[in-house]
Amino acid sequence: MSDFPVISYPSDAILIKCQKLLLLAHYDSVDHSFIAATAKREHVVFVTVGYYTSIYTINAATAKRESVVFVTVGYYTSIYTINAATVKHEPVVFVTVGYNTSIYTINAATVKREPVVFVTVRYCTSIYTINAATVKGEPAVSITVGYCTSIYTINAATVKGEPAVFVTVGYCTSIYTINATNFK
Repeated sequence: MSDFPVISYPSDAILIKCQKLLLLAHYDSVDHSFIAATAKREHVVFVTVGYYTSIYTINAATAKRESVVFVTVGYYTSIYTINAATVKHEPVVFVTVGYNTSIYTINAATVKREPVVFVTVRYCTSIYTINAATVKGEPAVSITVGYCTSIYTINAATVKGEPAVFVTVGYCTSIYTINATNFK
């Protein structure tokens, strides 16, 4: 968006091509200088969602000269500013569930430098951190049933060192251990 031009004189239809994106700006006879006045000679982005088109102005005051991300969910478009204060220089993940979009920051303080799993169940998204303290250094399995997601740890203490089977019935999930003692 750094090459976005500033339109100084009007026309009936202005075609703006920027970074392989073709935007159509309709001329308003009332406001002949709508580009400069609206955008303050900064970058202008036209976002169309459904039947509605909105103009977003990206300037230093709004975006703090950091990266800007436009996220469109359904009929709504939001601007997310990624800067050092927000994400602490760590990776950022955008998770969209239904009509809601949330920003998850993955940093050392949150996930303790261990693997992170995002589990989405309809309208809810949760972060599960898999580390030694949670799963006791054993394999972990995430099972989603309806609106609930549980983490099952398979280790010797749980299944007695034998094979385990996960059976889901309705909203309940049970662990069955198959070993010689059960079947005799």
